[in-house]
Amino acid sequence: VFRRMKDMHSRGLVEEPTTPVYNALMNTLISSGESGSIERAEALFYEMQAANLTNAVTYNTLLKGYSTFERNKRSGRIISFSQPHKAERLLDEMELSHYTKGAASSIRPDKYSYTTVISAYGRSNAKRKAAKSFEILHRMIDSYLEGNAAAKPGTFAFNAVLNACAHTRPPGERLEGFTILCKTLILLRDWTTPDHTTYGTFLQASSN
Repeated sequence: VFRRMKDMHSRGLVEEPTTPVYNALMNTLISSGESGSIERAEALFYEMQAANLTNAVTYNTLLKGYSTFERNKRSGRIISFSQPHKAERLLDEMELSHYTKGAASSIRPDKYSYTTVISAYGRSNAKRKAAKSFEILHRMIDSYLEGNAAAKPGTFAFNAVLNACAHTRPPGERLEGFTILCKTLILLRDWTTPDHTTYGTFLQASSN
């Protein structure tokens, strides 16, 4: 359908597809879970950037794609990890736009943006992912304190950091992971209310 719309637009029969149409297609690609879907979503993203059609939903949708991982349906083993470094670069773009344009920015990061990047680290095999997740959480807090009301951290963000700590495997990083685990739980109480996931993830991380 999208290709038909583009073809009809090229012949002057209909208007160019709008940002919501592009965003819907990108979300469909990412949600499909098909091989190569993230690469196709990236290509669509760059096409939207070139046409100045991106907004915060566009960025958050691609962030969602970067935070996913794939398991083998038979063995259950992870065969494709999330891509936190790509996710963080997108977040960098969003923050830069917010700091330079303020309220006029159409790609201002919100709590979903930050939480999704934290989740991307937690679901990855990146080195020192607990520390990186904690760093992104502090960037989220700083953004909120500097006037970005949409970035107010909630329980999901803190739980995502705890999850990164719980899945820190290298022996040399476990002490750091446990330290961040405790710091995150203490910090959480200053901002929001823990839930059953908070306590369950804390116990899981503590037993590692």
